[in-house]
Amino acid sequence: MTTTKPRKQTVVWTCKDGRKVRLCDMDDRHLLNCIAMLERKAAAHLASEISAAYSCLCMMGGEMAQFYCEQDIERMETTDPIEFLADTVPIYEHLIAEKERRNL
Repeated sequence: MTTTKPRKQTVVWTCKDGRKVRLCDMDDRHLLNCIAMLERKAAAHLASEISAAYSCLCMMGGEMAQFYCEQDIERMETTDPIEFLADTVPIYEHLIAEKERRNL
């Protein structure tokens, strides 16, 4: 009886034109550009999340609700955008791992 080795799941990047490319098939420049694009957008996305949190804070009625919302806002304001990116965009970690694998 032969056992088949389980295949490693491939991570796929969707390009802006809709093409799907496996990370392992990307050329080096494309990989680095994808990482740079995500890192550029991370700060803007974090700022948008903070703005939304301030909007929610204005609608809070209870003291405890306001307190916890303020804590979340403070946490977001002290978060590094790259750390926020790694927490919210799962493919980012795969891109970084592929970059390290290639020693780029």
